[in-house]
Amino acid sequence: MMKNTIEKTAENWLQKTGKEISVSTFLEYTGIVRRYIIPELGKLTWQEISQEDINAFTDKLLHNDGKAGKSLAPSTVLHIRTVLRQIAIFAHKTESAPEFVFSDRIPGAGRTRGRCFCEKDISKLCDYIQSLDDTRPFGVMLSLYMGVRVGELCALQWKDIDLIHGLIHIQKSTKKAFRNQNTRSGAIWIIGSPKTETSYRTIPIPLKIWKKLSSFHEVISDEECYFLNGRADRFVQPRSYERSFESYLDNCGIPSINIHSLRHCFATQSLGSGCSVKALSEMLGHASVTTTLDMYVHPTMDEKRRSMDRLEKRMSRRGRRNSDVHNTQTLLYPKA
Repeated sequence: MMKNTIEKTAENWLQKTGKEISVSTFLEYTGIVRRYIIPELGKLTWQEISQEDINAFTDKLLHNDGKAGKSLAPSTVLHIRTVLRQIAIFAHKTESAPEFVFSDRIPGAGRTRGRCFCEKDISKLCDYIQSLDDTRPFGVMLSLYMGVRVGELCALQWKDIDLIHGLIHIQKSTKKAFRNQNTRSGAIWIIGSPKTETSYRTIPIPLKIWKKLSSFHEVISDEECYFLNGRADRFVQPRSYERSFESYLDNCGIPSINIHSLRHCFATQSLGSGCSVKALSEMLGHASVTTTLDMYVHPTMDEKRRSMDRLEKRMSRRGRRNSDVHNTQTLLYPKA
């Protein structure tokens, strides 16, 4: 049985993983491995490491990261542990290392559902965006009606938009990278591959969106131009577009909400319109329908009430068939 140190395995994992992920994600993983994992655990072998070592490593990250002299957010620590878990799985599969189970949880590090716009705010935002008659604000409509991520939107070029067949091809995204990953300095924005392999996708364009895109396209002379700014030499950075989005909300009198919530709205509205979970998952670029259901679907109270009404009617019919008396109290809310 091979007894590689965690440092050796981590470097092997980086070499293999680097061929499968985007440049910016590879740089991020490299920084995590060399800044946090190797200094604390690198000299141990997989036969030596214990759950107590992992707990001590986690506790140190939560209270003092040993580099910047300050504690890390629980979500950041969870991300570091996720990378370590992937390295452990790699060691078990390729180096015959013992299978290691990460048993404890990190308080406060769980993922939370994103917020959704109410119907009134969606209508108000759409009316405002369309009144501006410009591609930059119209990008909001691509996220709201097609679930395009902000990084994908900023990297979108006219050559990715097939107006003949009514399709948008998502095949790249903007990424934040660092010239020095260890110190996370020299931040730059680059265009690379999408977030994951399943993020490469083709999305049908709704007719309403297609008509507006066709109108915008009439004045475009170069298919290499980026959609948001109409330039071929420069793209809009995500942070800049997020600020633009905040200004759109402010002008509409809508409370501030993260731009990523547009995807949540798209997902929830799509399912409410009868879209299958599988089709929605592919349009969002998810690897699993579980992600779609857990993170992007927000049933409204009306939907929950309709579900309870259907259950009530079903139970009542069953009761009548069994000659049982079925009594219910008067509901305080109107039937949906």
